Amino acid sequence: AELCSRKTYLDTTMDEIAAAAGVSKGGMYYHYRKKSEVLFDIQRQGIEDLMSGLEEALAACPTARDKLRCFIERQLRYYSGHLPQVRTLLNDRHCLEPDQAKIVGDLQSRYLEIVRNLVAEAVGRDDPVTVNPIAFGLFGLCNWIPGWFQEDGAVSIEELAVRTAKLFLEGLDGFRDRGEEA
Repeated sequence: AELCSRKTYLDTTMDEIAAAAGVSKGGMYYHYRKKSEVLFDIQRQGIEDLMSGLEEALAACPTARDKLRCFIERQLRYYSGHLPQVRTLLNDRHCLEPDQAKIVGDLQSRYLEIVRNLVAEAVGRDDPVTVNPIAFGLFGLCNWIPGWFQEDGAVSIEELAVRTAKLFLEGLDGFRDRGEEA
């Protein structure tokens, strides 16, 4: 994932992946018939890792706002420890084979549905015209961060997670109180 993040998936060779993994090129081809299978494993594992334990963590939160805060903080903390994998996940899905893209897409759809449900609970309604743009806006807010965040920068991922959650949650008040659409 580090190579694909740094050079892009398309510019990374199996020789480079094998060298980074500390195995021979033949060893790589023993486990992976083609390079897209490596990308598929990175993408599938990334989504599964993000979803692992999420529903249990959310169930422990007393309010919808707490659940959203928990989601945002978990997402960004995961990103912090897995920036190369996340960058590859966010940028290279179009390079997957169609059957691989469907599997990853199905996982992403399940993940989106969890977020849609959180947003619907927080705003007190479940109509797609209101909920979908907010859910996708939340993903946009979170998913830009791996593109610019520097682990050795001025803001820690923990502080960034708190600030991101605060920014997002304060924006929800207008939808809940007035019932207006943006």
